[in-house]
Amino acid sequence: MHSHSECMVDVLQTQFFIRFQKAHPEVIAGERSFCSLKPFFIKAMKGRNTCCCIYHVELNELRIALNKYHATRPKEHSCQHRMESGSCDASSIEFEGLTSFWESVVCPKGEFDEWHDIKCLYGECGRCGIQKFPLCKDEEEGTDGRQVEWRRFAYEETLSKKGKVLKKLNLVYKKTTADVFFDYLKPKLQAFVTHNFVARWEDAQFKKSIRTFPKDTVVSVVDFAENYKLEIQNEVQSMHWHSYQVNILVHITFRHNPDLDPYNEDTFILTEYHFYISDDKHHDSEFVQHCFGLHWDHMKRNGFEPKQHWVWSDGCASQFKSKKPFFFISRYPNMTNGCSMLWSFFGSGHGKGPHDGAGAVVKCFIRREQLKPYGVKLQNARDVVSYLTANLSERPETSYMGHRKPLRRYFHHVLESDVQPLRDNTHSCDFVPGTRKLHSIMATNKIQVGLLMVKELACFCAHCIDNDYANCVNLKWTGEWTPTILQPADPQFMRESMLRVWDGSGAYGAEGELLAATLDVGDIFAVNAAAGNDEGEDFWIILCTKALHTVKAPFTDKWGTSFNEGDEVVAGKYYQKWGTAESSYVFLRHSHIVYMHACFVRAVKFIMPPKDHRVQGNDVVYELPADARAGIMSVITTLEADEE
Repeated sequence: MHSHSECMVDVLQTQFFIRFQKAHPEVIAGERSFCSLKPFFIKAMKGRNTCCCIYHVELNELRIALNKYHATRPKEHSCQHRMESGSCDASSIEFEGLTSFWESVVCPKGEFDEWHDIKCLYGECGRCGIQKFPLCKDEEEGTDGRQVEWRRFAYEETLSKKGKVLKKLNLVYKKTTADVFFDYLKPKLQAFVTHNFVARWEDAQFKKSIRTFPKDTVVSVVDFAENYKLEIQNEVQSMHWHSYQVNILVHITFRHNPDLDPYNEDTFILTEYHFYISDDKHHDSEFVQHCFGLHWDHMKRNGFEPKQHWVWSDGCASQFKSKKPFFFISRYPNMTNGCSMLWSFFGSGHGKGPHDGAGAVVKCFIRREQLKPYGVKLQNARDVVSYLTANLSERPETSYMGHRKPLRRYFHHVLESDVQPLRDNTHSCDFVPGTRKLHSIMATNKIQVGLLMVKELACFCAHCIDNDYANCVNLKWTGEWTPTILQPADPQFMRESMLRVWDGSGAYGAEGELLAATLDVGDIFAVNAAAGNDEGEDFWIILCTKALHTVKAPFTDKWGTSFNEGDEVVAGKYYQKWGTAESSYVFLRHSHIVYMHACFVRAVKFIMPPKDHRVQGNDVVYELPADARAGIMSVITTLEADEE
């Protein structure tokens, strides 16, 4: 049995038959007989490729234009620049596909390496880059006298029906000299190398995450489907111009099946499909937040409260990747009694997956019912949810006799009045710099609302799955987790959230190693200040970014403190006292990580809620509670008395 890739015919069958007759006049066959012999993999071009990645599509357009330009080079044409080999190979080279195109500007991979060197992929290698691309000097300078026909995407101004000037993305046709073409191509090619790596890396990590997640974890994939238009079978003319639509958020979850069959691997993972359907047409972060709240309530009702929630989505700013979603993620452990959230993003323009197919299944099921002349009443979201719950919650009947993976579908009716309170509140924060480059963010501490750990790429290696991030095998690709404190728009709300879950059990004492062992990422701790320090402080306050660990090799941190192999240390970022009040501090979010010997820890697990005002530079002021200060000073005073 042979497999074939689909081949699309871009002309009518009659035109193709006439072309065949001219090419093979000796063959006597009618058009009907000719069409009946068409192979199964030859299909008419009917549909369009939609939701494509602009980076891939545009670079492919540039590759095709370059190939055509080189293919139409006159045979008698000769380059005028100096040539070492006697001929100019660069002016005739053609690239078969995108892979060979972008690999022409990076160093080759190692024999057993899965990825190119990280410096090559980010354009930081001195041996490769755009200077490695084979270019003819005459073409690069535009002196060969020929024109290049090429296409690119660009925003063009257009007028709306009301006369308002709008900018819309369009495919623009260009005809220029070669130097103009190459000036546009060079930065696009280098940027594509990085984009393609990020997209492939994130896709590989997604596949790994849904195969290897622990038993106390739920994995989610979430995205909005295109609004579904409710249309009846016998639609009168006037109804065409005012249709009713419903909003559908698709949320697929994976978790270990409590009712598994130990002899059947297909039953090990339970897949649940949640569809949040609403008459509310807004695809915004508040709608997503409300639906995640419904999902948590659903899990609690079913007796499952995970310790970790891994989420995958695209990077749409209004829905998943901006300050409001980030603030929601930082609050998720606070809202769920300690369930951490790790949210990862697919590469820009990518992220197609099972959620797209799930949305299509639901839409097709509704469409089939609406095509019936006397089908079920489907005029709003409530009707749609009732119909789908009754008819699609379980798998449809099938003649397939093999094992089928366990699957459940849930349909939730979301009222606009339930989402609106979230839109009316001020539960947000300041803009997070570098947001677009971040592809993995994490919140783990239920008390420290507003704390996020961020890094550029996701990783689900064995060490990261066990939360042993210090030994991650992909550190050179992803980098380390970096703490970010979100600046709240409403400090009072943050204070209330922190105090609601804090039990007041800060710990104080002279046994530094024991106290340090209780620290988690996001906890605040205090250490002895160095004698004679410039600030004249008795203690320093630090936000923990790396829990207690043993130094593997000697090093000196950015603050000048040296550490030896075997030292027990914790790491974090400083809070600095601000103003004359003893209780006012600002978080040094742009400072270097500081390492501290565990034996110097004097207090852990206390809180520092934000005040209502900010300082110059727009930093939030945090308050050290009086009881926490008293506890720290009591320990330090006792130690000083013992030394005397």
